[in-house]
Amino acid sequence: MRLFLISTFIVCLSNLIVAQTCILVVRTQSDILIGTDSKAAFDSAGRSIGSKTVCKIRKVKNIYATVAGPAILDQIAAVVKFCSQKHSNFEQIAALFDTVETLKLQESFEIIRRKDSVVYRKEYKHFQLTCVTLCGFDHNIPKVYQYSFWIMSAPNEQVRIKDAIAKFTKPLNNTLMDIVRSGHFNYIDSVLKNDRNYWSGKTDVQNVENLINLECEKEPQTVGKPIEVLHIYKDGYKWELNPMPCTL
Repeated sequence: MRLFLISTFIVCLSNLIVAQTCILVVRTQSDILIGTDSKAAFDSAGRSIGSKTVCKIRKVKNIYATVAGPAILDQIAAVVKFCSQKHSNFEQIAALFDTVETLKLQESFEIIRRKDSVVYRKEYKHFQLTCVTLCGFDHNIPKVYQYSFWIMSAPNEQVRIKDAIAKFTKPLNNTLMDIVRSGHFNYIDSVLKNDRNYWSGKTDVQNVENLINLECEKEPQTVGKPIEVLHIYKDGYKWELNPMPCTL
């Protein structure tokens, strides 16, 4: 029987804006699965846009990124690309990403604060901005970094961002897996915590699809189909589910 270790990095669902999606990452001994819904309900500033369908996974060299919350995936990818030009090692890239992305978010939200202080004061005081997940390999070991960013400054002060990082980097044996999630995952957690045998009898891809589908059913205003599942190996990737279709 395979045992799953559920991430306790729960800061990635602390408000509606960050919980506008469902992202589920499964890390095993040799590979990584990234599953996402495809519904977007807010723009990059956290304003409601109704609903549209978007791809939520991006590949930059050998790093795969996804994001929950009002951050533009293109901007996240640009930061990853910049960091990849400085380093080749995944963990060094991931460490630099934290520093650079924090500065980028501070600059972006300082512009919002100065442009419309009323909106900023109402929406962004002590506010969790976004949750970013980066996946890749180091020395054939699959690794996952998850970042959460908050605004910690007072509304009348220059924007100051606080960050937190969860690292899933230790080698696993063939009986263990890490489950890392962001956005909406209350129902996923309920299923997994109440049924420790849930993962048995189905493939990893089927389990990821079924769990995200559960969140789609329970949170239809902010989580929605189609469901995308990307399988990452040390030498490349394969779309297991890609109905949109999405390109990386």
